[in-house]
Amino acid sequence: MGSKVLKLYYMMHQRRNPQNKTREFWGNFGDELSPLVVTYITGCDVRWARVRDADLMAIGSILDSLALTKVAHFWTRYRWRKTPLAIWGTGVMRETFDYPANNLNVLALRGPMSAARLHLKETNVYGDPGLFASELVPHSPKIYQLGIVPHISERTYEVTKQFCAAFPKALIIDVRKHPIDVLKDISSCDMILSSSLHGLVVADSYSIPNAWVRFSDKVLGSGFKFQDYAAGIGRPHMIAHRPEDIPKEPHALENFLKAPYQAIDVAGSNRALAQKLKNWM
Repeated sequence: MGSKVLKLYYMMHQRRNPQNKTREFWGNFGDELSPLVVTYITGCDVRWARVRDADLMAIGSILDSLALTKVAHFWTRYRWRKTPLAIWGTGVMRETFDYPANNLNVLALRGPMSAARLHLKETNVYGDPGLFASELVPHSPKIYQLGIVPHISERTYEVTKQFCAAFPKALIIDVRKHPIDVLKDISSCDMILSSSLHGLVVADSYSIPNAWVRFSDKVLGSGFKFQDYAAGIGRPHMIAHRPEDIPKEPHALENFLKAPYQAIDVAGSNRALAQKLKNWM
């Protein structure tokens, strides 16, 4: 008898291949962590589904899909679904999002700011399921002094390469790689600079000192998702650093990152998240 099929919505982009005219689907490692984590916890046969057909939403700033997608809005808001769409560790991208959680089964959210945008006064469990990274892939041997995780929209920016010139043992991590390989790359670094939220979440999972850096203005949103994540794990306001503010000398960078870094209770957060999902199953 096969595993139970669980239909999961997560962000998948599509583009047309100009050579063979076929459609290609791709995500980045934060999006593609979602099915890996859900499979790890539930043991289900997890399959991608459209919002209107899905059982569950998990990793990603994808709650906006409920308002941006007319079909999704129709199916969820007006109760054409037989069972409510379950929300687990998901978050909102923009502070302008406004969607009362009618006919949604909210198991957990990324943070309290997302809860407010859903008109929820209280949610018992907050946290990003990307924190399960260190359970999916054990800690790798440390190879690099510094890992740089540019958002997928910034992967070609020259400014990220400046850090490689300053740090001989630096690695620019390509978020288009298989998510397991990205986790291995991040865990092999002593420190992480990232413009990708999940670069920071995964670094936290491995207790690696990290900082949010704005390499450009191309990343969508005003930083809402970063502050939401920080609030969800009990951290104060998260600072968005500009590249020019980051020390380019190894010892200075170590002091810059490690002195203020607050490790979080990853095991406790993950236990609470996992229990919510298992109870729903």
